[in-house]
Amino acid sequence: MNYIEHLNQAFRKIHEDTKLRPTHISLYMALFQFANASRFKTEFQAGREELMQYSKIGSTKTYYKCLNELQKWNYIRYYPSKNVYQSSRFSLGNFYPKAKQAINMQGTSGKHVLPPYINIYKLYKDYKSYKQLKLNFKNEVIHFFKKEDQSSKLDLIMEAEKFIAYYEKLNWNIAGVKPITNWQPLAKKWLTSAKGFQQFNQKGIDNNHQLNQNKMYNEPL
Repeated sequence: MNYIEHLNQAFRKIHEDTKLRPTHISLYMALFQFANASRFKTEFQAGREELMQYSKIGSTKTYYKCLNELQKWNYIRYYPSKNVYQSSRFSLGNFYPKAKQAINMQGTSGKHVLPPYINIYKLYKDYKSYKQLKLNFKNEVIHFFKKEDQSSKLDLIMEAEKFIAYYEKLNWNIAGVKPITNWQPLAKKWLTSAKGFQQFNQKGIDNNHQLNQNKMYNEPL
């Protein structure tokens, strides 16, 4: 397993998954730490008390709920121990694209090379920095929208969020192939379309209001 690649793919999946809560993420990171300590064997062992301590989950009920949901959503495989004195077994889900998996399988020599031990908490800190960068970018887009449009009644924060969400789904590519290197022109176009749509809706509302004003309610049908 390429542990850096796996972690990058896991972070991507975590970022895109709206079902996850902080407890899911902290438990997954704790499991990743145990996988890391075992040099990423196919299966590894971990105890409940240790996992709860690493993930900072204080409730047993919450722990098992998150564990079962992580398995249900294919983040992990959980093999409960039948012996109270023996730790349960786990394996991590595979987030590699199928084409990438095929390349990795063809390029494997058959010799098992153990990856070096890594500091998972440093990587998690890097992930938090990545989240901060995303927040900074969101604020930059909002500021751009407010600077470009100071007259309409658009909810500019909502429009900025919709703009970012739309292009994130496209992986910031145009037509799926050309990476976006300058987002401002696209943001201007988005804002123009949003204002046009707002004006169209407002015109329809005004026309309906005018029709209602012209009705003669004293005339028989």
